[in-house]
Amino acid sequence: MAGGVLLDTVYTLVGPATVAAFSGLHADWSFLGAEGVDAVAGITNINVIEIPIKHAMMEAAAHDGVLSPTEASSGSWRWRPCAQSATLT
Repeated sequence: MAGGVLLDTVYTLVGPATVAAFSGLHADWSFLGAEGVDAVAGITNINVIEIPIKHAMMEAAAHDGVLSPTEASSGSWRWRPCAQSATLT
């Protein structure tokens, strides 16, 4: 069980306990949601508190996939404030 603090508005576990739980796991794939994918900004997320969890999940997985709404990928959310989750490679 991941543990941590539940953000009940988005059903996400966050916090140091959640990050620690993922450090002991290995997965073939992680599929993570994102608010935006941009060539310059990279992968962005509006909930800054979720970013350490996503980094821990990416570290635990051999491969990563990003799920992003079409609107985010097309740039219509370009001006929405987001924090960088990861760079594009």
